[in-house]
Parts: sequence; C-alpha cells; structure tokens
Amino acid sequence: MENILDTKIDYYPGKIWKCTPLGKVTLRQFVSSVKNPKPKIKTVFNKIAEAEQKEDWETKGKLKQENLFYFTFCVNLDGKGRSYSNIKGFTGLMILDFDHLTTNAESFRDKLFESLKSVVICYVSASKKGVKAIIKIPIVNSTDEFKEYFYGIASKLEHMKSFDPAPQNCVLPNFLSWDEGIRWRENPETWTTRGGKYDEFEEFEGEIEEIDNVTSEDKKEVLKRVYNIIKKADEENIGHPNCLSASLLIGGYTSSGYITYDEAKNYMFKWIDESNYLSQKANTYKKTTLTMMNKGMKAPLYLNKHKPKQEQTETKETKKRDKKYYLLCPKQKFEIKKYTQLDINC
Repeated sequence: MENILDTKIDYYPGKIWKCTPLGKVTLRQFVSSVKNPKPKIKTVFNKIAEAEQKEDWETKGKLKQENLFYFTFCVNLDGKGRSYSNIKGFTGLMILDFDHLTTNAESFRDKLFESLKSVVICYVSASKKGVKAIIKIPIVNSTDEFKEYFYGIASKLEHMKSFDPAPQNCVLPNFLSWDEGIRWRENPETWTTRGGKYDEFEEFEGEIEEIDNVTSEDKKEVLKRVYNIIKKADEENIGHPNCLSASLLIGGYTSSGYITYDEAKNYMFKWIDESNYLSQKANTYKKTTLTMMNKGMKAPLYLNKHKPKQEQTETKETKKRDKKYYLLCPKQKFEIKKYTQLDINC
C-alpha cells in the first residue's frame, strides 16, 4: 500500500485566478516546505502575521496572492478553472480550518492532532492565529459525497467559534504556510462518519422587535460580522455563497434595527464595487444582495445582549435547534475538551 505522504497534489502560483497548475508535489514535500521555507518566504510570513494582528485583511490577502503558492488538496482539476465542473477526481483528502483562534495556535494544533487520528497533517496557518488539518477520507465520486464526510466531522466541531465551514467546498485554494512544529503521521485512520446539514434559514413568526438603544459599538459589531463573511469572496475567489451569506446576515440585523436598509444596501454595494473579484460581475452580485437581504429581514437577528433572557439560556432543545449539522452514522469518537464549551463525544 502506498504511503499516504506520497499522495500527489497540484500546486499553483499565488494569484488564485490562475488555475493552471505549475506541477505536482507529494504531501511529504509539502510538509518539508511548511517546516522550513526559504528565507525570503519567511519574511513574507512575518508580514502576514503582522497584518493579521492589525486586522488588515487587504494587505494580508495581497501578500499571500503575490508571494505564496496555493494547493488543492482535495481534488485534481483540469487546469481550465476552479469550479466543480473542472474536477477530474478526488484525492481522499479533506481540509479542516480554524480561524482567529483566541488560544495558543501551537497548543491547539497539537491537541487536535492527538485527538483526531484521521489527521494526516496539522499545521499553524500563515497568520499564526489559525490551524489547518488535512484529513484522510475515502476517495469519493461526487461533491455531494465529499460534503457528507465534511458534515459528519463538522457536527462534532461546529460549537467551536474558530471552526470555518468554508472547506466543505472541495476546490478552495490553500496557501503555503510556515510552521516548524508541523505534525504529520504516515498511518492515519480513515474518517468514515457521514452527516448532513439542517435548513439553516427559518422565517420568524410573530411581531419583530426593533432594538431602540443601538450604540455605535453595536453597529460596529454587526458590520464586523458581515465583513468576516464577505471578505472571503476575495480570499477564496468564490463570490455567490459568500455574497449570499453576508446579505442574509445583514438583512437579519437590519430588521431588528441595528442598521437601516439603505445603510445595509450601501455597505454591501460599496464592498462589491471595490472587491477585485465581485466587481467583475457587480450587477449580478448586487441583485443577489437585494434578494437575500429582503429574505434575511424575515428572520431578525440580535446581538446576545439584546436577546430575551429565555433565549440566552440554552437548553437541550435550543442546542439541537441551533445545530447546523447532523450525523448519519455516528461511530467516530474523539474529544477536544480544552478548546470547546462541550466535550466532543459521540
């Protein structure tokens, strides 16, 4: 049986709109590149970490795209694009991504690696505030099948605020990183638990309560939450899902009174016009924005301090209702006690 570290993946120039691979590298070569990058690249990583600290996402994105290679771990593509239609086959690998960690990234990396035996490689991201893990799964035949395995593991990790669901998209680019403590194993288990996704959007029934004591800090927090989604359009070179999610979100906060309809629309339109990626089809994304904003306004959202007290107190039923994912065959067991509010058991 071939060693999993001999699995070959495509690598590309940093500019994510370039979809023709430069060649292939093995996972073993990838580990070596992350463990000890060239001195010039180390300088770039230090600048990326500095931009993360300043929350300067534009500089961070430019540094990555102008200096770093990116990889597609999960799929082999035809070199003509990076859409589902360009997939030639699957590699048996899946990505987990944890962003903006509030705990020590190196400690989190080690805990995740030891807790989840399906991890092949686990390393700290270029920002030093995130962790990525490459997971072994069965080789699938479709994106729907791929997502079932992602949803299975997501159901165990979704209550971690740092968990990013974006890698359910198997064609996302993953940039080179620098982590001298990168962890890897040559005989990982195969993650076989599958899952599904609940319908996340439910229209509100009843009278919508508007908040009448909104502060500038409240509005800033709302816009920050929207920004954390919409900025991924440029980071991932994927427009529709990120535009849709951000528009639903800002619509929910609009109906509860944190921001006016015109403020929300202008904020989204300004981002679309100034986005390197979204501006290429600005009219299309603006139509999506208005449609999803109007839909989002049918389900008001509130910051935690403004929620009714009964909604702030979680019960088994509210936890079940708020879950995004569910298991189809719950056989895997692992725990990450220190970094979640709940023990992860199954």
